[in-house]
Amino acid sequence: MTDQGESIRRPSVAGRFYAGTAAQLQEEVAAAFRHRLGPGELPTVDPAGPRELVALVSPHAGYVYSGPAAAHGFAALAADGRPEIVVILGPNHQGLGLPIAVSGASAWSTPLGEVPVDVDLSRRLADASVGAKIRVWTVFVSRCRTTTVRFRT
Repeated sequence: MTDQGESIRRPSVAGRFYAGTAAQLQEEVAAAFRHRLGPGELPTVDPAGPRELVALVSPHAGYVYSGPAAAHGFAALAADGRPEIVVILGPNHQGLGLPIAVSGASAWSTPLGEVPVDVDLSRRLADASVGAKIRVWTVFVSRCRTTTVRFRT
């Protein structure tokens, strides 16, 4: 269940869906926070935050489209304190490879620098994913009416 690509995952849309340089990206993010639909100001991380957030669902359609909405969630995250672990879940936009995969990269490269990946945690998530899919499907099926659909070939 791992995507055994290069050890550093390169940005695939930097410079297209978001700025490609650190200075431009910092300004783009700051503009999302300051936008009239955003929180209005850049947040500061509260080191004594209560650490009550367990998840953050954030849009990712490009800062020009969803940046101000996403900024509200990240402002709440900053007020809650720095999380110990961040797990990023995202869609497979290209439809290539496995339907569910865990990156095999040891770091993700961004215009702001490289972000290290907890490779051990990634491996544990990959090992647990098959069992988790089965458990989720069992719960789903037990709570829903089901039917069978057959396709002609």
